[in-house]
Amino acid sequence: TGKVILDGLSHPTADGTAGQFLKTDGSGNLSFTEVNVGFTFASVSFTAGDSAELVTGLPSGIQELIIVTEDINTNFEDVKNKLHDAGVTFFSYWDVTGIGNEKKGRVYRGVSYSTSAIERKMLSIVVNDDFVEPAVQAIIEAGGTGNIGDGKIFILPVEKAYRIRTGEKGGDTLN
Repeated sequence: TGKVILDGLSHPTADGTAGQFLKTDGSGNLSFTEVNVGFTFASVSFTAGDSAELVTGLPSGIQELIIVTEDINTNFEDVKNKLHDAGVTFFSYWDVTGIGNEKKGRVYRGVSYSTSAIERKMLSIVVNDDFVEPAVQAIIEAGGTGNIGDGKIFILPVEKAYRIRTGEKGGDTLN
């Protein structure tokens, strides 16, 4: 039942449980604690001298959906209408070229070429958390054909959002 002291820090003698972190009382005494803040990630990095820094990213409640698809070109109006029905009234899209597993035959001046470079459409939709699943379902229902080339949806957290005109921050910028 002795104390464990390393580089002037008094460590707890018992192990913590899953999900707990070490905290200091400011006087060199460490103890295990649970973090009751809803953050999206935490990483603890140790540097020379055993000092630790907790880096957190607080959730903004905003997600970006990135959709890359080939076949959406044929039913883009359906996807657009279905997204509007789901409450997603703004998104950006680009015509892009991508390389994937599928090959497409191309004919140029009467000569047939096989290529993996295929024209695609890329959509970027930034929504509040409540709209993520409805937007995904709208895209799958209106854009899915069951064929290769239907594409993929990637969902990424958005750290911060600002409305340039007013300086507003967060989810209110998406209205």
